[in-house]
Amino acid sequence: MSRAAAIVVGVGAEQGLGAALCRRFAAEGHHVFVAGRTPEKIGRVVASIAAAGGSAEAA
Repeated sequence: MSRAAAIVVGVGAEQGLGAALCRRFAAEGHHVFVAGRTPEKIGRVVASIAAAGGSAEAA
């Protein structure tokens, strides 16, 4: 069963499970907003998603 692309907001997603979920949603074709308290870590998650061909931005 296929799903339409959605927008996902990952809160507390700069590391651990939140980051992993953001990467997974992006790999499935969703656009991800990565939110958290540490801008440098958020930037790393966004960069890793982009490097894998996904769509993400810092929120």
